[in-house]
Amino acid sequence: MRREDLVFQLEAVRSDSGAKTDRTYKSPADDFTATLDFGPLPAGAYQVRATLLGRNGKVLFEQPPYRVVKVNSEPGALLKAWIDDRNLAHFGDGEPHFVIGIYDTSGYSNSPKYYARAINEISQAPINMLINYMITNAPISAINAYTDALQEHGIFFLPSVNDFYEDARWYPRGLAAKLGASTQDDFIARYASALEENRAIVGYYVQDEPTVAEVARTFHQYQIIKANDPAGFNLVVLDRPRDVQFWKDAVDVVGVDPYPVWLPVENYIAEVGDWTRMAVQAVHASRPVWTVIQFYQATAISSWPTEQQLHDMSWMAIAEGASGVFYWSHGMRALGWVRDPAEKAALLGSLVRVTKEIKDLEPVLLRPDTQVLTAKPSQDIVTREKSGADGARYVIAYNHGSAAALARFVLQSPAQSVTIRRGMVKIEIKDGKTFEDEFDGYEAKVYEIR
Repeated sequence: MRREDLVFQLEAVRSDSGAKTDRTYKSPADDFTATLDFGPLPAGAYQVRATLLGRNGKVLFEQPPYRVVKVNSEPGALLKAWIDDRNLAHFGDGEPHFVIGIYDTSGYSNSPKYYARAINEISQAPINMLINYMITNAPISAINAYTDALQEHGIFFLPSVNDFYEDARWYPRGLAAKLGASTQDDFIARYASALEENRAIVGYYVQDEPTVAEVARTFHQYQIIKANDPAGFNLVVLDRPRDVQFWKDAVDVVGVDPYPVWLPVENYIAEVGDWTRMAVQAVHASRPVWTVIQFYQATAISSWPTEQQLHDMSWMAIAEGASGVFYWSHGMRALGWVRDPAEKAALLGSLVRVTKEIKDLEPVLLRPDTQVLTAKPSQDIVTREKSGADGARYVIAYNHGSAAALARFVLQSPAQSVTIRRGMVKIEIKDGKTFEDEFDGYEAKVYEIR
């Protein structure tokens, strides 16, 4: 088939009234982005279909339709959670947020006080989202009690439903029976429906490190969830970054979990940046990417990530385009298994300090990227550039290489001061526009320029 004979059609049709918009691409490139303008269309639910046609209009391929709901701004503000057009998460107050999340494990109770100790500990860090593998198998009353306790600290919840399949080892048959479910589809429908009114439930954790064989049934589950709890976002986390391309249309948010600290020395920390960048590129910036940062000791011969490594991995992910970071984990096999109180307090303290640095810069992270520098500082230095509402400029940078690297930053316009935010160290400016700095291997820095 010659490319000249190919035609790609994209259309959106409102189910009830037939209102539509469409666009046709003749002789499309191998890799291109098709767009539709929903601006003139009225609010409502639309089916979006993509079709590839050959000679004489023969259908060569038709993508299963997407359901897209256009809402007016006023009703949109009433949704308990959503992703906006810049891939930012909205929840609780309806404002955009940079997601700072953590995983946990726990028992369950119908009393919010039961959870207070663990949540008080977690909330020392500015966590705004949490995944708990175990609590989601609990009765709905216990989940509601858990979210009540979380909400006292402004933390929102993603129930884990990756085992809600009858052939899964940990399928919660007891809970399914309590909800009167006859099949796995009936179970997820009843479960999502029971949680729809809980405004602390801002989506669902639908798969944890799955294979691509799970894509189809995850999307099927997605459709059932959305029919019963329309607001919120479904998250998958992958340990195979090259698989992201297969998942980008099956979920709302794609996560990756590179865990590079395995050896006593010479760990490839830049893997965090690589995986994040691969995910952002694979979704063509059409989905949020949240990176899960290693916060555990991988093996008996390895160590916990140092505070510097925790800092570097977090800012690497942000530099490569992540709109959220999670930490694995506060629970078992991680911080929950640290027996020495002093060691546990030190590890938690590292997490608290690193996440507070991110939270302090949240207003800047929520703003669009902007061009601050005239060129790349050096071959190994990766940057992301921002500007604040007050006119301050920011450069998030990290060394992709394992060796120390000297970087030369040239600003587009003059500045009076440059400060490394970690430690608030001042950097000399030459000629009003140039400053230099040295990075250790894999080191990340955030510069505030005024």
